[in-house]
Amino acid sequence: MNILYLGYWAAADPLTVAVINPRLKILSSTKEVNQLVFCSFERDAKNAEVDQLPNVKHVQFHSRQGRNLFLTKFDDFIAWPAFIKTLVDEYKINLIIANSPLAGGAAYLTWRSRRVPFIVECFEPHADYMVESAIWKKWDLRYWILKYFERMQKKYAWRLQTVSHNYTNRLVAERISKSRIITLPNVLKTETFQFNEQDRIIKRAALNFSDQAVVGIYVGKFGGIYYEQEAFDLFAKAFKFFGSNFRMIILSPQDSNFILSNLESRNIDRHHVFVSSVPHAKVPYYLSAADFAFATIKPAPSRIYCCPVKNGEYWANGLPILLEEGIGDDSEIIKTEGGGVIFDQQNPIEGFKQISNMIKVGRIQLAEKIVAIAEKHRSAELMKEAYKDIIHDYGQGTFT
Repeated sequence: MNILYLGYWAAADPLTVAVINPRLKILSSTKEVNQLVFCSFERDAKNAEVDQLPNVKHVQFHSRQGRNLFLTKFDDFIAWPAFIKTLVDEYKINLIIANSPLAGGAAYLTWRSRRVPFIVECFEPHADYMVESAIWKKWDLRYWILKYFERMQKKYAWRLQTVSHNYTNRLVAERISKSRIITLPNVLKTETFQFNEQDRIIKRAALNFSDQAVVGIYVGKFGGIYYEQEAFDLFAKAFKFFGSNFRMIILSPQDSNFILSNLESRNIDRHHVFVSSVPHAKVPYYLSAADFAFATIKPAPSRIYCCPVKNGEYWANGLPILLEEGIGDDSEIIKTEGGGVIFDQQNPIEGFKQISNMIKVGRIQLAEKIVAIAEKHRSAELMKEAYKDIIHDYGQGTFT
């Protein structure tokens, strides 16, 4: 079979690297897949190739940026689907896999004229996320466009792959047949992120962090679906609780001056915090240097349907996570299986106390326990099994 895989982000975007590339690697090594074409959505003039994916044909759609909203959406839902249709014809595509409802909208528009069955992976109520995070307003044209396409995907997608059991249950409650739904969290090759004691020693020495230092790490952005000012307030409270022996690592694509100024405004010694943006492949070295991780996703009504990518990476490295209630399936996993602490953003002291007690066990011993959670809930083996089922069902199925 010939598969066209659609991503809504650039090939070099961290989300593509962390979420899409592992899926492409599995699909490209599956014997039933004769050809795999990956279409990335590029928003600048640079050409970014997909690394280490020799069996994947990478094509790029370039969106014209810096224009008004109407013209930007024209590229998203007119120009891009038109481009996809040419790919379907040229490569004789049998199945389209779209990652996220954003790409799923283009897959649906292609299906309308070509009737090529499509799957939407990482299917979430993205429009609601954007409103709840105050990125969009409910009267925003983008919100209504995406809500429409989410409805169409629910109706016409051959398969919907959710990232949480919570959202699967909601879709079933909406009378979507369970046979059309696959539950698969954002998985990863867990061994890529595994704890390495030698890396810990080397990285701590390079950062001038002592062996006795308690090190917290945060990987990701500020703002949007994540806390911004509240995150820095939380970091300041951690410094106050853990004392002079506390250090932090912040790995973020955002401007370092923005991060440093927020740290300094809270009287956090900038020499006690390492701030940088590093390639995704380098993140495990810094995770190994840390003792626990911050997850600063804003709780909201629909946040129980999400699956933070970084949580899987933290767990794969054996790091306990500070997480609030109501974040995907992860909050329940922590409460029932361990792997971190559920804390109150307004009063995090009790959470800090619990984390402090957890890390007393020792980094290696704690990692052994937490990695088992990553293997159970985030292993790439789960994805391999899901794709086996998809390919089997494709051979058996009808797509009307």
